[in-house]
Amino acid sequence: MDKEATAEEEAHFLANKDQCIPCQEGYALEVSLKKAIKSNCTVSCPTDLFVRIKAKLFLVLILISILIPLFC
Repeated sequence: MDKEATAEEEAHFLANKDQCIPCQEGYALEVSLKKAIKSNCTVSCPTDLFVRIKAKLFLVLILISILIPLFC
């Protein structure tokens, strides 16, 4: 979604996303969060708050990436 994955990783995800319910749910959640943030945020976030939020979201994404293979 953010073009952080390699082309191979993206192709693998897209090929398997439809057969993996946790992958579908994680993808849908990320899309909806990005849309909500983009449409509702009109004021710039302070840099330190942005860094803290980004770090927490990164940890959540790491946990999701660890847990998804366990269920697929």
